[in-house]
Amino acid sequence: FLTVPLIPIMLCQLRYIQKKKVVITFHEVLSQAVLTRDFVEATKIPLPAWFARLAFRIYYRLACAPAHLVITQAERFRDVLANEYGIKKPMEIIRIGSHPHPKTLSRTEARAKLTLPADAQVLLFFGMIDWRKGLELLLDAFDILPGDTYRLLIVGGPPDRIKNTPDYRSWHEQIHARIDANPAIRATGYIESDEIETVFRACDLVVLPYIVPQLVSAVLTMSLSYDRPFIGSDVFRGTVDDALLFAQDAPSFAAKIQSSLTTELSNINTLCEDLKKELSWEKSAAEMANVYDTLSPDCELH
Repeated sequence: FLTVPLIPIMLCQLRYIQKKKVVITFHEVLSQAVLTRDFVEATKIPLPAWFARLAFRIYYRLACAPAHLVITQAERFRDVLANEYGIKKPMEIIRIGSHPHPKTLSRTEARAKLTLPADAQVLLFFGMIDWRKGLELLLDAFDILPGDTYRLLIVGGPPDRIKNTPDYRSWHEQIHARIDANPAIRATGYIESDEIETVFRACDLVVLPYIVPQLVSAVLTMSLSYDRPFIGSDVFRGTVDDALLFAQDAPSFAAKIQSSLTTELSNINTLCEDLKKELSWEKSAAEMANVYDTLSPDCELH
């Protein structure tokens, strides 16, 4: 956290001392409404909520000051920067592209590698294990599902920044106690990059039970890249079709899982295929190339 103030300093050095063109990409922009006391405490930001809101306001303004261009990955992030933080810089939107991965494993082969039942309905949670990702909500919903039909694969590990704090360790131990108590759930921890295809090919449905506003998700994009359908909590509303979303309570989540793999499966697959086209890597790369060509016509992108 203490390195954050160095970012505007570095950007100012690039712009005003080295006379470089500066382009900033924000993967996420925190709205003032998100910076509540609960959020600040849970994410271990070492500031009171009121001061965190002031600090982020100052940070975004200082970080953007030396920029020739600001890139965000969603329209709402651009609007927050412009309307809440008063950023007047030129802004472009370039989304994370979904890059198709060649299929080298079948579902059956992937299941065999992971020793998962061939006839089970396998759910995949992929990514960092922290409270924002809704693990408790997922476990509550999974408890409602029939244990002889469903399996849950949790792939990921703790965030480095907070993994050794007492609060996180206590929360993590409680989560893992619940996981260990259910034989239908398997947690792998972090995996090697060459194992990623296996876990995606083995699953039937990717679940994104996040509990904080989420407009950009690399896991969502990865599920599209591996041609896996997904469902997400209603924090994604406005980002994807409502038919892919569920309310943030265990019964609604469990019901959505069941319908997504039965009556709604065809519609969900179609929506995911359409979203994959919309978020294609080729489209994203073309937008990026156009932006940099406008900024520096003599620059070659590779």
